[in-house]
Amino acid sequence: MRRLLMIAALSSVVVGCPQAVDTPQDAIRPGGQVTPPTQTPSGSLPPPNVGTSDQMDVPPGMDEVPADQKQRAIGALNADAVAIKAAILDYVAKNGQNGSLSFDDGQGGTVSAQFLRTHDPVRYKEGKGYIGLSDFQASNAAPNAFYQLAFWTKKNGSEFEVFEVDLQAFPAQRGGEWVRMELFTVNDTFAKPLQ
Repeated sequence: MRRLLMIAALSSVVVGCPQAVDTPQDAIRPGGQVTPPTQTPSGSLPPPNVGTSDQMDVPPGMDEVPADQKQRAIGALNADAVAIKAAILDYVAKNGQNGSLSFDDGQGGTVSAQFLRTHDPVRYKEGKGYIGLSDFQASNAAPNAFYQLAFWTKKNGSEFEVFEVDLQAFPAQRGGEWVRMELFTVNDTFAKPLQ
């Protein structure tokens, strides 16, 4: 717990003040990309299996890109990505209770929140390891208020294991809407998606 508090404090000093982002998906978009106004409301959960690399042309005669093709394009079906997500779930099971973890809430307190899902794509940062962003929500929270944790994993033999957990974003109410306040931004420049 102290480690998470120190990491959050150091992250905010090194990176600067948290910045609000419109959706969790913004954490995995290149810096210059603008979220279209047709996206889900600010602070709401992203659709599953959507990441930076999901911009594909719809095949002729179809209304949308088939889900399996989209998942393959963003690395969601990558064997390492699947194993990393399993390692994150294993970490939550071993270090929490009934799918919940307690961690720094980003505002000087602690919160116990329920695991919701891990985003696609899983990413790799040279010199650091693999990173999976996961959404968590407190039991008494508003539907659009959730936390995002960054799980850093490394390969140990044939298995992946979590070696560090950072608070990446926390919910805050601004102008009557829930937004995410990022402590650091995860995008294609920060870490490359697994393909």
